[in-house]
Amino acid sequence: MYAINYQKDFQELFVETGLLNRYITEGRYPGDLPFESIGENDAKEAIEAAEKIEAFVLEKMKSAS
Repeated sequence: MYAINYQKDFQELFVETGLLNRYITEGRYPGDLPFESIGENDAKEAIEAAEKIEAFVLEKMKSAS
């Protein structure tokens, strides 16, 4: 199940989660995506996406309590 199945607001993170999904391959299948090929701009973009997701989830958690 996906978070969006429970709360449609998670659709706002579609671009960011898609971006980060590109990098999970290396964690599961080493050698498929050499980290040396990830440039500085790509790394910054991934970090920004992760930070946006973190802030979104933390806000959801705060409003749920």
